[in-house]
Amino acid sequence: MNPIASSWCRQCGTKLVFDPVAVQAAVASADRESGDRRWLLRGLAWLPLGMFVLIMGGILRLSAPALPPAEPPAVPWAPLLPAPVAGVVIAAPASTAAVPAVAGSVLDWRMAHGASILGDLGLDIGALDARAATVAAAQGRDGGWGSPGATALATLALQAHPVPEVQVAAARGRAWLLARAGEWARWPSPARAMACIALAESGLLPTEDVRRLDILLVDGRAGSWQPLLMAHLRAGDAPAEWAGLDATDPLLPLVARRHGRPRAGEAPRDRIVIQKLDLPTTTGGRVVAALAAWTSGDEPRVLAGWLRDASRLPAPTADLPAEPWAAAAGSLLIGSVPVRLPAGWSAAPAR
Repeated sequence: MNPIASSWCRQCGTKLVFDPVAVQAAVASADRESGDRRWLLRGLAWLPLGMFVLIMGGILRLSAPALPPAEPPAVPWAPLLPAPVAGVVIAAPASTAAVPAVAGSVLDWRMAHGASILGDLGLDIGALDARAATVAAAQGRDGGWGSPGATALATLALQAHPVPEVQVAAARGRAWLLARAGEWARWPSPARAMACIALAESGLLPTEDVRRLDILLVDGRAGSWQPLLMAHLRAGDAPAEWAGLDATDPLLPLVARRHGRPRAGEAPRDRIVIQKLDLPTTTGGRVVAALAAWTSGDEPRVLAGWLRDASRLPAPTADLPAEPWAAAAGSLLIGSVPVRLPAGWSAAPAR
């Protein structure tokens, strides 16, 4: 017998030696090759399915229409004309369409009684005239002010000033907004809210558009402009769900009462003392704070003094475009709060 782990070949007589290490290496190499082959076969099996999914995705991408986002990024404020000279009103070109307010609307009431109300309160009508002229002079030939937000703000501000001289420009602004009604869902929330306020107070906001936009009108992305919009909608036309609105907004209890839906656990406030209100940092907030105080019975002379202070804006607030005329528009909206809505508008609807 030969030494252990060795033997002789019976054919050629060569000595054969058994090497356990070499055998283990050979077995491990065979296992690796077998595993690699299994993974290769799996990949080849999934490859047709992946190609199918890729091809179908390309077909769907080319054939299906692109849907707009629920809330697109804010539209940048477009450059407008240079700052106009205060006190000069630019007349509208005769070729530009204009949409008059509906008889019996809030704007119709404001034009009939607004000047005398503001005058009796001692507000500076001349200063308001100059600010309205500044806004009107920046209007483009198409009736707009360069972007949806700018046009909605300017139209709303001019409608707030109850003098006939600037209402031609406001009527052209309404035509610009109405011509783009199909785009409202894609506008930034502040622009959409201000546009709807301007058309609602002139009697031109269709109920079907309010129902079509629905939750977009109360999504909470427009600050105080959305509670202000709810104040201008007819009782019963407001969206059913208001969860997106700021529960601390001073106008919300009065608006809820108007629409016959006091919020659970909270009685509507009957009086808001303007002296206790901090000056809000946005124009929409100042308009809403003053309107809540005015409609709840605060002393008119005290409110008039507060309005004079609040309307002296050295620059546009955060919710206004950074344009030369924007501060004038904000001042118009704040200074005209006493004629924003007729007396008794917040009463609950009759049942």
